Formats: sequence, structure tokens, C-alpha cells
Amino acid sequence: MIAANMFGSFMRIALLACSPIARDSRVLKTSATLSKQGHEVSVAGYGDAPLGLDARMIALSEPQPTTSHRLKTALTRLPANIAPPLALPLHARSRGHRQLIDALRLIKPDIIHANDWPTLPAAIAYKRETGCRVLYDSHEFAQAEHEERLYWRLVSQRFVRAVEGSQIGEADAVTTVSEGIADALHESYGLIKRPTVIANYPRFELHRSKPAGDVLQLLFHGLLTRSRGIERLIQATKLIQRPVVLTIRGNGAPGYVTALKAQAEASGDRVRFEPAVAPSAVVSAASTADIGFVLPNPGSRQFNFSMPNKLFEYIMAGLAVVTGHGRDMNQLMARTGCGFATAATTPAALAAEVDALTSASIDDAKARSTVAARTLSWDAQEPTLLAIYDLLAAQVSPSRRQQTV
Repeated sequence: MIAANMFGSFMRIALLACSPIARDSRVLKTSATLSKQGHEVSVAGYGDAPLGLDARMIALSEPQPTTSHRLKTALTRLPANIAPPLALPLHARSRGHRQLIDALRLIKPDIIHANDWPTLPAAIAYKRETGCRVLYDSHEFAQAEHEERLYWRLVSQRFVRAVEGSQIGEADAVTTVSEGIADALHESYGLIKRPTVIANYPRFELHRSKPAGDVLQLLFHGLLTRSRGIERLIQATKLIQRPVVLTIRGNGAPGYVTALKAQAEASGDRVRFEPAVAPSAVVSAASTADIGFVLPNPGSRQFNFSMPNKLFEYIMAGLAVVTGHGRDMNQLMARTGCGFATAATTPAALAAEVDALTSASIDDAKARSTVAARTLSWDAQEPTLLAIYDLLAAQVSPSRRQQTV
């Protein structure tokens, strides 16, 4: 049950996200939680307002992956390799930053909920201008997010670290999605207080686990993009000896999806593709499978902290889970028994591990997922989020609260 706002006054809150809001489950859940408390919530991000959004939507212009945009991004970020202090003023000149500032001046928030590093400078700038409060919510360990890519290390890594590092200490509260990222942020930036962990679990849904059938139903869902082990999973599916069907559910860049489908042709009817479903339907759609796969490619510090949304969606759906050997995922599997961590880096090794799973072990993991689902739910995380907002509300000046009410 959600506790009532302890201050009895309601805040004007701005949720900032440089992401397509209709697909950003964390922003949608946060918005719903705060709206249910009676706060006046506005969401600034990409795309149209999704169905059911109980908040004002301010659409930002989404940058397109054109050559011109990539060149402009590189020219903005490269100077930070030589002079990190240039990163913040260069970021402040970007169109995205200016759009966020304009949105904040329109919303006039008492509290800004800044999701991920690109929104943080605008939030801090507006705080300096008005005295509002800022909660920074880091969904990734940003400075290592794409560390396995040479281009990203050369162009963006120092820039991201410089921007985030120059601003994070001015946030009034910092939250993140996992214990590993909380430790990394605390240590990397010398924060006075360790960030609070609010895991990105789905809302609770009851999906009782079902015994695996004669044909094992495998699932990968989410954004289809490189570095998520999809190619390895498709190749492994062809090599698995037992009867299986792999469903790949999600959307991605057209060229990349076409390449995946061409690769899957060698597996005959063992691999099928389905479009993404609405965030509210993700868990229900997953519940017909037996095993969900989370196989981010190793090669960065982020891999150790990786706790993708799909991991918890699979658990909520009552599936057994096969994960990579990231530290935080390993700990979750050991604690809950919901699945199996694999060190397999080749399709053949992955196929052999799937063949080695017994029906009994799969069914046991599925049953454990059903048990763990109540704890690994957004419903269990809401009190922590609302407690932070109560603390922030206490810091908002009485004159601002009176203006909001």
C-alpha cells in the first residue's frame, strides 16, 4: 500500500528523460506512482503521450541517427578528451539541453526527477535558477555503458564522465537500479551519500508457472540491438539437440533486424520474430515461454552491473532465466534460484548448456520465479521512492508549496 504524502501538500514534479517515453517502463511507473499521490506530474521526453499516462506530456525532438548528427555529436564530445572542463559548456549548447530548459520553465517544478546523465545538467541549471529540488535517477553506470565499443571509448566516455561528475554532487538525492551501480557511482564520484537503490522491477502480476512441454519455448524480448547476445542465441538455437522454438519479440533498426532474420533462416522454423508489445503487456506475453535469455556481451564494467528490465519481466512471468555471468545477475540467481548463470561465450557452448538442463530443473526455476515475483515487484519499491519524495518535499520552501497548491 502506498503511504499518504506526509506533508499533506502536493508538488509540481517534472520527469525528464531523453528516451521514447512509451517504451521507458521506469519513467512510466515513476509517473504513475507520483500521480497516484496527487502530485502534478509532467513528463518531458520523446514521442507522443502513451495511452494511460496520467501526466502532462511535453514532447522533445528526438535526434535522428544521421551522419550529420553523429558528426555533430563527435565534435561536441571529443574536446573532453583533452580538456574535461569543456564538456559541460559544450553539452549546454546542445539542442537537447535547451529543449529541457524550455520544458522546465514551462512546467515550473518544485522537484525535478532527472533520468540519466543527459538530463542532469538542465535539472541542476534550473535548480540554481529557482531553488527547486533535484532527484537524479541513474539507470546505468553511464561512464561504462558502452565501454566495449572502441568508438564510444574514444568519443564519448570522458565526456559522459565529465558531465555527470560535474553535476551529480549538486543533486539533492541520487537513486539507481542496482547495488553494483550504487557502489560504482559512490566510489567514482566520491559522493557523500551512497545512492539509494530502487530496482526497476515490473508491477506485480500473478502468473503461475507451468511445467515445460515437450517443445521447450525459448524467449528473448526487448530492444533488438547489438551487444545483447541475440546473434549467439540464434546460432545456439540451431545447435540445440532437444526440440525448441525461440521467439524474438521486439523492435530494432530495420537493417539490423533484417540481418537477424537472414541469420535465423538457417534454423528453419525454430526461430520466429514478433513485434514489440506495449509495456503493460510485456509480462503477460512472456508468460507462455519456458526460458528467458539475458545475454549481454561481456567486455565492460557495465556488464557486471547489468540488471536489464527483461530479467525481472521474465521472473514476473514465471519463467526460468538463463543469464550471463555478470556479478549482480549471478548474485540474484544464487539468491532466488530463478535460473542459471552461464559463462558460455560461443553458440556451441550455450547450446550444450541448454541441452544439459533437465525438465525438473527448469520447472523448479520457474516455480521459484513465481515465488520471487512478489518481492521483485515495483509495488515493493514504491515506499522507498515515496520516502525520498517526502524528504525532498520537506526541503521545498513553504512559498513554493503554497504556489503549487
